[in-house]
Amino acid sequence: EGDGQVTSTTAFEQEPLPADCVGIDSPLLPAQLTYIDEGKLIAVDLSGEPVCLVNLGSDAGVGLVEWGAQADRVMFTNGRVEILGEPGRPGGVAGPEALAFSWPTGFNMVWLRDGVVQKSTADDRQQRDLEVGLAVKEVGYHPDGQFLFLVSDDESAGSTVLVTNSEGEEAANLIVSADAKISEVTVAANGSSIVFSATHDDGAIHIHSLELAEAVVVVDVDDDDVERSLGVSDEVLVKTVFEAGSAVNNIVFDASGEQIAFAVGDCATGSTIDLVDLVAGGYPLPIDPLFSARPVGFVSETELAILVFDESCSRGDLYVSDTLTGATELIPAGVEGAAARRTPPPPRSSLVAVELPP
Repeated sequence: EGDGQVTSTTAFEQEPLPADCVGIDSPLLPAQLTYIDEGKLIAVDLSGEPVCLVNLGSDAGVGLVEWGAQADRVMFTNGRVEILGEPGRPGGVAGPEALAFSWPTGFNMVWLRDGVVQKSTADDRQQRDLEVGLAVKEVGYHPDGQFLFLVSDDESAGSTVLVTNSEGEEAANLIVSADAKISEVTVAANGSSIVFSATHDDGAIHIHSLELAEAVVVVDVDDDDVERSLGVSDEVLVKTVFEAGSAVNNIVFDASGEQIAFAVGDCATGSTIDLVDLVAGGYPLPIDPLFSARPVGFVSETELAILVFDESCSRGDLYVSDTLTGATELIPAGVEGAAARRTPPPPRSSLVAVELPP
């Protein structure tokens, strides 16, 4: 328990898991929930029966990281990748820090090892280090697939968010903070904005947002042409959307890029979930505040999957919460990890036509 919260003790008649696994299949629904239980990757729609996709075998005990943007491949915490109809990457090679698929294909993947960005194809070919020139603590793709977001901490204070091309070259500063450590940089699936957590030197913890279009400097070259380049974002452009009392983690966007959900705190001390509407503004909306939980992902515009921790903090019960009515539905109980499987629409905002200044 923590801060008056409780862990899940729901009694739930759960059907036995399927004995046979079908492999990664083509999802037929707009969204599926997937989770790990009994060493198997299970998929279930919001009203149907569970289907075993992958028996993890010797990799049992690993966590679930994410599905690729095409929902045809899935990544685990030891770097293992399963791909629809193709051989994937074996476990134990990549990661375990900041594992992420490329967008929009998932053909490549990136991760960190001792501050070095590493990259390979998802089927374990062409592994190499990206020569970024500084120690990196976070890495992830822009949804247009052409650019990386990197986070690096200064030795004395502060953090920098940089943008590079997909090979870690032509690094340009996007956000420079002298008085805060930045983390949890998360990009909207439509490519229009990023959010991040900033832990300031005075102890304040904020979630900030930035519309990427506002960071682009447009200069008239002549009557028929303009030059677009990425500039360091002014503090006026970086908006504060939430003030937290403890560390923020597990930030997730909805498909529209207009809402975010996130956890404040951790399982050991109590973890609450809040939802913020980045467009409408207003007060944050607590999601099931009596339970210690984290968000898994949006399965529709108004439905958020959440994982309610058990007392061990290693397992939990997977719910879907209606953000309008507050109603919750228990999907499976006692799972080891979960991820939403959905195919977002193509990004409407891209940095492809934007120059990265030296």
